[in-house]
Amino acid sequence: MRLLGISGTITGTSKTLVIIQEVLEQIQKEYSEVEVELLNMEDYDVQFCDGRDPSSYTGDTKRVIDIVSSADFYIIGTPIFNGSMTGVLKNLFDLVPVSVFRNKVMGFIATGGTYQHYLVIENQLKPIAGYLFTCFYLT
Repeated sequence: MRLLGISGTITGTSKTLVIIQEVLEQIQKEYSEVEVELLNMEDYDVQFCDGRDPSSYTGDTKRVIDIVSSADFYIIGTPIFNGSMTGVLKNLFDLVPVSVFRNKVMGFIATGGTYQHYLVIENQLKPIAGYLFTCFYLT
């Protein structure tokens, strides 16, 4: 099984990256059979989603889509900016085909400046995860 840790920011703070790295290290120690990988969005030059077929992207954007697509489950981290997740993380959700996330488990980590910032996980990320987990297409 392959766990992908995603640090969903390119600016601001290294706290999110540090926490994601620590979680991945702890999981690797406890569950050596789990293959872990870190996707640090700061390391990639990802295009904005423009609605085209995800397979038509190239370069870093294609690499990121492929990395996310090949994972079995996720730990996704984001700093909280202006009471919301980062645009980088939202763009990633928009780029990756919805079918990639179907029936896959996601865990979230948020870093913020106040205790109320945990609400972003509950009010924004949890509904997105629920949609992605259960989404299907009628053909």
